[in-house]
Amino acid sequence: LYSALVNASQLSKRIRFISSDLGNGWIVYSTNDDREQVLMNPDFETAFATSQGNNVGATVHNWAFSASPNVVVPYSGYGSGPDTAFSGTQYIDMAGDGVMTSSQFTFTKTTYVEFGLRVSHREADSTKSNRVSISIIDASSGVVVSRATPVGLTMANVESSNWSLVKDTATLAPGSYSLQINLGDNLNVDDAYVLASSPSLLSPCNN
Repeated sequence: LYSALVNASQLSKRIRFISSDLGNGWIVYSTNDDREQVLMNPDFETAFATSQGNNVGATVHNWAFSASPNVVVPYSGYGSGPDTAFSGTQYIDMAGDGVMTSSQFTFTKTTYVEFGLRVSHREADSTKSNRVSISIIDASSGVVVSRATPVGLTMANVESSNWSLVKDTATLAPGSYSLQINLGDNLNVDDAYVLASSPSLLSPCNN
């Protein structure tokens, strides 16, 4: 009995979410154990930029850009954002307001995801946008399936080493999707992610 209680307690701590919003009369339970990063090059480390500071127009694999990407290799005293990347050795800026779109990922069954990124401020220029929004889009139609609440960084974060987390969750039907990032001109981005959880236990819903 003691062993069973301990196992039950451990399982309760591992439960990631409970959702009945699937329209099929089921409650889905999922744990942290089966979450999988589905993005390619989520931390923008390939291709590797060799010059410290700004590398405007550098190649970034597995991402499409509406404006020229700037691969930042930060260093102590870098004046347009954090002196260190949140993950790895480099992060992304764009020349102007722009949209970044990841390569496609596909789910063959209904899947719960958490999606997000880290964002930081660049220069103290109030004429440039400091807002970011992230969305999951249908890869075939371009329709937004889920969008996180847009976030605007304050001037208190200008040129600091602070990385702010923006995230949301969604339940996605089978299909192909991309992560889309609308990035203001005065922001940097790093460590994007879409973490997929496959349902580990299905139970009939009583309502």
